[in-house]
Amino acid sequence: MAAATVDQIPAWITAAIAAAAAVAGAIAAAAATVLAANKRVREVEIGYLQKIQESYLENARAYTQGVYVPIAIQLTKLSTAFDKFRVDASIDSIDAGVRINLEQSMADFVEIVQVLLERGASAFLTTTLESELEDFLAFVTASRTATSTLRQAVVRYSVLGVGVEGEIQSEAMIRQAYLMRSFNVLPFMVARVHIKRDQVLAAVPGTRDFEVALVEGIGRLRVLIKEVTLGSQARQSP
Repeated sequence: MAAATVDQIPAWITAAIAAAAAVAGAIAAAAATVLAANKRVREVEIGYLQKIQESYLENARAYTQGVYVPIAIQLTKLSTAFDKFRVDASIDSIDAGVRINLEQSMADFVEIVQVLLERGASAFLTTTLESELEDFLAFVTASRTATSTLRQAVVRYSVLGVGVEGEIQSEAMIRQAYLMRSFNVLPFMVARVHIKRDQVLAAVPGTRDFEVALVEGIGRLRVLIKEVTLGSQARQSP
């Protein structure tokens, strides 16, 4: 059977095809316009938020000497005292003076930061820095009298998408949560475990838990302080 020529195709079919093509073209053009507009709006929003953030940081910089520098000094003293303590611990001969120096540095940090906060320094801290500083202050305070590690994990348990979230402090339960989480990769598992946060609240100085929490906490605080004093490029600094 011979194929129909163009002349044999009904005019209404040709018109319908042309109309469909025109509609498709219009839809594509409209979609492209919407995407371009959304991209532009997003760029404007990002630029606006960046300006707000920079203005926020600029205001905070006015309190560098009165707020940020004293905190940075105490972090450096605490870090130096711990480094000396760690060196002694590595050769199994912790000098009494080195231990006392660490304990005194912890006490000085707690005292000076608490005084700053009581005087309203938190009003001039960035929100993230304030939260991190309060957590770290609580850790150092509790660790001064700690006899064992105290941890807190926020865990979410879910079955078929329906879940519940809670805090646990038992070491055994936290280990169990990590074990259960390892089964999340199995395709037939209907239950899921997600550990949203695992934080050391207190630890005995000299233990691995104390070292990790102290070093990581000081590192985070230093970066956040430098973001105010030096600008956002502080995160890219070595």
